[in-house]
Amino acid sequence: SDALRGAGEGMCRRHVKFLRAAVKWSQKGGVQGDEGLHLLLAMRHEAAGELALALPHYARSKADAARTVATSLASNSLGMTSDERELLALRAIFLSLNVGRIDLAEALHEHCCQTSQPNMLDPEGVRGNFSRLMLASCRRRATPLFLMLRSTYHAVHSSEPTLREAVERIGETYFGVAAPRVRSKRAGEGLDKGPPRVPPNRQSPRAHSSGIAPMEDHPDARGGL
Repeated sequence: SDALRGAGEGMCRRHVKFLRAAVKWSQKGGVQGDEGLHLLLAMRHEAAGELALALPHYARSKADAARTVATSLASNSLGMTSDERELLALRAIFLSLNVGRIDLAEALHEHCCQTSQPNMLDPEGVRGNFSRLMLASCRRRATPLFLMLRSTYHAVHSSEPTLREAVERIGETYFGVAAPRVRSKRAGEGLDKGPPRVPPNRQSPRAHSSGIAPMEDHPDARGGL
């Protein structure tokens, strides 16, 4: 059985390698690539338990990818804690933004916030608010709101590598904002891993007792999505 399992895994790896090459070939000329190939590669990654690798290909596969991804998220979240489910949903939404699919990210946010079992994302919770407001900032290209969100919700995204990288890419792609620089101790300046300082006219509003500031008072956040 071990030999059969090893042979199956080797075949899966070769299949993924072939599909990656096929997708790359279909992307000649700067296009997104063949939708069918992206879908096949996404399904193969998901079957291998590599959801983070599958999501960008689902995003490029077809216009109604939201339902497919939402179903995949619900399936993969079985047995997870509510905290793990919310992180999974937030990663999916932000990775969709990374590949330029605001429509998919918004649809995923709506799916994940719907009352269901298990509930993927609490719309009134910290991550639910972070997701909603980040989508609003990207849709409106509201740089001041993005900078405020990156600073205020630093504790949410900085401790998880995938989320941290996703937020950095969102800043670069949608707003032309470079990721915060990390200074080396060797330079005698200490290690600066905190959020960048917000200019005086963009200071965050007074924080709640939870440590997260109320964003609805920001002019770019009014009205929701």
